[in-house]
Amino acid sequence: MIKTSQELFWESDFGQKFHQRIDTEQYLRSNINFFKEILSFCNGINSITELGAGAGNNLKAINKINNNIKLNALEMFDAAYKILTQIDFINSTKGSIFDDFQMEKSDLVFTKTVLIHLNPDKLEIAYEKLYNLSNKYILIAEYFNPTPISVNYRGNDDVLFKRDFAKEIMNKYNLEIIKYGFIWSQDSMYPLDDINWFLLKKN
Repeated sequence: MIKTSQELFWESDFGQKFHQRIDTEQYLRSNINFFKEILSFCNGINSITELGAGAGNNLKAINKINNNIKLNALEMFDAAYKILTQIDFINSTKGSIFDDFQMEKSDLVFTKTVLIHLNPDKLEIAYEKLYNLSNKYILIAEYFNPTPISVNYRGNDDVLFKRDFAKEIMNKYNLEIIKYGFIWSQDSMYPLDDINWFLLKKN
């Protein structure tokens, strides 16, 4: 499949520097705190899949919380995927969220600051993958805006888009909202990006 301009952007040195920038002890601690809260609202979670897993920072945090959960990752970029394959508790698949890849279903499927970087014209494909790969829950943790907008990202245009992703996928599929919240980048103990998260459940 032909890569989008957004995918080509993240495949550049910019994407590699991003993964290096977030690979810190503070980021891990904040992620552990975040996923502890998410999992506290979920029942019967034995498997989790992340679409656009990068170098595995989110899944490493989940493994710290519960190392009995089976973890699956989809990642398209060579450098990040190579790191994923070296983590023995992550089952890695190489591919784009837009590809016709094969992965088994999981109890929880999520994206975290991934949908914001996708071509808006192809979001329907991403929503379909999230829904079809989930047995129970879908977690969307992204930048929020009530209406779709494009935001300049570190001097780059057309690589970051805000919108109400949760409302869009709920309008498309039979999902109920379990919980939602906000993570503040200025939190004194567990800072992360200023993202809104939505935990959804399949009916």
